[in-house]
Amino acid sequence: MTRTHSTTRIRRVMMVLAPVLIAFFSACASGRQTLSSPPAALPATGKTEYRIAPGDNLIIKLYYHPELNTEVWVRPDGFISLELAGEVKVAGQTPAEIDSVLELRYGLKLVNPEVAVIVKNSITLKVFVGGEVQSPGLVSIDGGMTLLGAIFQAGGFKSSAQLSQIVLLRKDDRSNQPLTLTYDVRGALQGKHAQANVALNPYDVIYVPKSGIARANQFMDSFIEGLLPMSTLSGFAWVYALVK
Repeated sequence: MTRTHSTTRIRRVMMVLAPVLIAFFSACASGRQTLSSPPAALPATGKTEYRIAPGDNLIIKLYYHPELNTEVWVRPDGFISLELAGEVKVAGQTPAEIDSVLELRYGLKLVNPEVAVIVKNSITLKVFVGGEVQSPGLVSIDGGMTLLGAIFQAGGFKSSAQLSQIVLLRKDDRSNQPLTLTYDVRGALQGKHAQANVALNPYDVIYVPKSGIARANQFMDSFIEGLLPMSTLSGFAWVYALVK
């Protein structure tokens, strides 16, 4: 990798993580305990509507045309194949969005093409936990999971972890851009400031920085190195545009 490419990548990441960097280095300089909360304009951190992924098992029901009811698996390319509707890309969409697409497709050939898309089986929903944890990698969040819960599933913090600036990276489905949040979890670990122990969404990325990082470039190098291994995994491809 050329020096120019590396510099460009660091600048791109710094633009996305500018709020994180300001909070991180301000806290390091002042030595004060801080609690970063998400700005009001950011989406809520609760559960979001499920989006179809490759490997999901779907039931397609047509209420007035039961002879076309079928069960399909979403292929690795994100498509399904249906009689009369043909090839339909479903990965990344909600069941309700697919309902609308299929009703338009079937409406070209059928009367009353009322459709229901049901997720019979889904791939395991995961988040990625990286940085200063004992076992970086994917963590299942089926049934719900919080920030600290995912970190403990990844083996817990290393002694070198910077607990005051945990980074939560999340894809905003509306803008298709990464959102960045930072949390001081020291209070949450003591049963205080429970708001820092937020609920996670599928495909969130949690990064625990190393304490004592003195320069922005060091932070970015460490951040990129921690995310590269998972940037091509299913569901996390959006991270690749950030760290490539």
